[in-house]
Amino acid sequence: MRLVINIILFIVTLFLIFVLWKSIQEPIAFKDEFEIRKAAVVKKLEQNRDAQLAFKNIKGGYAPTYDSLKQVIMEDSFEIVSIIGDVDAGEKIIKKITKISAKDSIVISMGINLDSLMYIPYAGGKTFELYADTITYQKINVPVIEVKSSYLDFMGEFNDDRYKRYDSRFAKIINDEIPLKFGDRRKPTTSGNWEN
Repeated sequence: MRLVINIILFIVTLFLIFVLWKSIQEPIAFKDEFEIRKAAVVKKLEQNRDAQLAFKNIKGGYAPTYDSLKQVIMEDSFEIVSIIGDVDAGEKIIKKITKISAKDSIVISMGINLDSLMYIPYAGGKTFELYADTITYQKINVPVIEVKSSYLDFMGEFNDDRYKRYDSRFAKIINDEIPLKFGDRRKPTTSGNWEN
């Protein structure tokens, strides 16, 4: 009888150790996964920003769709203007324009895949919300852009309430529906909110 009680106590002890280990391990695993997923989305947003800035250098505004963004980068070029000569020395000024392929700069040099640029990592095929337009800001017409993803999109199975208790920042982000984004549809900026 005593042997049976000892075996039962041993099993209960093992079970309690497992429960304790799980209660410590789960928050650590969640925070690691949160940082991994967020970093992947930030990297993709930075690539979006680089591609949009290239588009703006070519066209003067931002691409309203991923199709137009891809088309311009694949087919157009940047113009680099060089001024040769010195007016103060009485020399003739020569304006030299050199064209550089946008595709070579963005796709080849920076390694940006334009076919997957719209897709949010870990989101099962969901795409970034893209907004590009021109607004009047301080009495001047300026192009604006906003590209964003909800944390709900890329956190997937971790959107459960039990994970909110492990990280107060995550709970606030989810409860207040704060996106991960760069740009702003109300003012001319390309800053990312992860950079604050």
